[in-house]
Amino acid sequence: MDTLSPVRASSLRDAVLPALRTAILDGRLAAGTRLSESEIGRVMRVSRSPVREAIAQLEQEGLAERFPNRGAFVADVFSRRAIAELAEVRNVLECFAVELAVPRLDPEELAPLRAATEAMDCAAARRDLVAIGEADFRFHEGLVGLARQRKLCHLWSGVAAQYWALYLPRIQALETDIDNWGHNHRLILGALVERRIDLASMYLQFNILNSAEQLRDLLPDKEGGSGAPGEPSARGRISRLFSPLREADTLREGEGRCDGED
Repeated sequence: MDTLSPVRASSLRDAVLPALRTAILDGRLAAGTRLSESEIGRVMRVSRSPVREAIAQLEQEGLAERFPNRGAFVADVFSRRAIAELAEVRNVLECFAVELAVPRLDPEELAPLRAATEAMDCAAARRDLVAIGEADFRFHEGLVGLARQRKLCHLWSGVAAQYWALYLPRIQALETDIDNWGHNHRLILGALVERRIDLASMYLQFNILNSAEQLRDLLPDKEGGSGAPGEPSARGRISRLFSPLREADTLREGEGRCDGED
């Protein structure tokens, strides 16, 4: 718990939860660490009440687990299974956002997504994978925001915070064709422009599952396998998506340009 710091009394409610969440996601609080209310309160110089509330929220976010008669412990968020679960939840939430957004979509609302894809192209030209990952986050955040559902955005933010906290520090090691990153997101954007929920959802699933599969390959296989017997892997789902995706690869907008490009 020495990795935590005291917080000011005026910011107890807002400070304890982010501090614990960050310490878990950056690995300073390792999986299996017991989250003792009294110990955390002592180190951060707060009462047990805000610590208890923070731990309860961490349990809801999947960052902590509680066991009967033992207490709360840091969950293993760095496992392949955790990545697969985060990707599946992202897939459900983002595809649902598309279903809600498309029927009432104002084309002007797509400007942030278009700007994010152009930022990906510019970052790819610089071979800046971190900037690509940040633009990737802005794209998906903007997509979910199109649904205009506060609760949905709140749920997605909790999942996304975990996913990108694992994703961004490892993005340099990913085996990915960065030149196609913007193009792959423009497929989603083009389907939204055409109000094609089916295509937008298909491109979105491919994007989410493909990036998750690459991230999972960088993590140790702590389960000793790739999933429950008979359960298709993310790679298998991607393979099934890829054929129809290629056949439908006619929805695309003009390529974005970076300032100063020929």
